[in-house]
Amino acid sequence: MVAWNGELTNEHGFIWCMVEENTPGYRPMTGFKPLQAPWYLAQFEHHENNFVKTRDAAEKTAESWNEEQGYSKRDVMDIIASSIRLSNNN
Repeated sequence: MVAWNGELTNEHGFIWCMVEENTPGYRPMTGFKPLQAPWYLAQFEHHENNFVKTRDAAEKTAESWNEEQGYSKRDVMDIIASSIRLSNNN
């Protein structure tokens, strides 16, 4: 499973998403119980409320986390592609 910036946002920032190999779709980390808050790759307030800067920071956070887990950029692309292929078959 890898971190992915799915361009999912709310008023606070970019929400962390996970993609599992050979599983269609992705898992947005939005919090599924009333008192749970979303996990953020990056928040607007930390980047001058600038959408582009926040998006760039979100990309870097996902890349960094994936590297820490031992995934190369190629591994991440392959895992995301496997998910897309299965999503397109349904």
